[in-house]
Amino acid sequence: MGMIRINTVFFLVLLVIASCKTQQPVVTNAPVKTKADTIKQTTVKADSISKPNEKIFSISLLLPLSLNQQFEVDSLGTESAILSSSINALNCYEGFLSAIDTLKTKGSFIKYNVYDTDRDSLALWKLLNSEAVSKSDVVMAMLPNSWNSVAAKISSIRNYPLLLLQGNSSACLINNEQAFLTLPVNNSQCKYMASYLADAYPASATLIISRDNNKKETDLADIFYTALDSVSKHAELGKINYAKGDFNEIKTKLVKTKQNILIIPSSDESYVSSVLNKLADLKEYRMVIAGLPTWEFFESIDPQKLEKLNTTIFNASYIQYKSDAVKKFRKRFIETYHADPLFAAFQGYDLIQWVHANRKKNSFNIERNHSPISTLTNGINPVKICATCGFENESISILKYKAGQLEKVKP
Repeated sequence: MGMIRINTVFFLVLLVIASCKTQQPVVTNAPVKTKADTIKQTTVKADSISKPNEKIFSISLLLPLSLNQQFEVDSLGTESAILSSSINALNCYEGFLSAIDTLKTKGSFIKYNVYDTDRDSLALWKLLNSEAVSKSDVVMAMLPNSWNSVAAKISSIRNYPLLLLQGNSSACLINNEQAFLTLPVNNSQCKYMASYLADAYPASATLIISRDNNKKETDLADIFYTALDSVSKHAELGKINYAKGDFNEIKTKLVKTKQNILIIPSSDESYVSSVLNKLADLKEYRMVIAGLPTWEFFESIDPQKLEKLNTTIFNASYIQYKSDAVKKFRKRFIETYHADPLFAAFQGYDLIQWVHANRKKNSFNIERNHSPISTLTNGINPVKICATCGFENESISILKYKAGQLEKVKP
């Protein structure tokens, strides 16, 4: 598997090197023409003059391929291990290529350049400001979180659409109208989940359970509380500190005459399991348990118990592997690259298809989204987060346990 990845990168290096070579003039043995001959041969009919080729839509792809590190060899002659960030970047690139190939079969062509972002800060700044990148119709970048704001600002100044493939904060979008976070950040995902709960279970009694000695849990609890508090449909809303593990405090907050929504914003599997075991014994209450995306990978909690508790989670990177489109993509990907595609491969494929569907000749505007496409991921729906801000994808999947498996209830 390692060699396959290395060969893929090596191919990519050759591709980049080849694209950088300048075209050499062709030298022939034709005799030197006289001035008269030249004038005679360049005098042609007006209708035979061909128009220059139309500019091809172009994309710049900036990925942390870390090529220098991938080819490092230690003193024993052992190759360095493939970096996880590079595997993710390669998957994105391979998904990108799959989309390009699909478009070619339909007669559509896209010019693209790939850049390795594994470089020092000054070099990365120069790359983002370069003429080659700035003249692209679309720029897609997988950057460190700390660089998203810098890149977004540069894209606004240089006036090119920038699709950021990852990020943990939407602050980079403030006053940068050319930037688009293609995945919703954690805070936004929680807000979308809260909105779903409010719509699906109006007039319910909602309780948010967290531990005040765990900052991440209390931060998420605050986000859920603020989002739900702004929705009048939730007549009863409360928070409880479960740091001391007093289950009676939870029980006294439950309402027998209403649907009880219990939000547990924790990724601690043993803690969540303990709470759910106790809740499962309360047969006299109607409950819906709301959890986090990480719950999908819990191994010690019985899925049937999760189903009985009407457990609902959300996920911004969910792939519905049973769908025919996903099966077809996976089959083609595995046959080509001999590895199962990561989410980044599906993401790269979807973004190219979406960009192509929504471009207008050789221009692209993030806000123009008149051509929805069938996606392998949750979908692409850019929403402007403020009047002078950039865009964030608001698409997530709401999932419920059914027959021991997660099933999408809201795309």
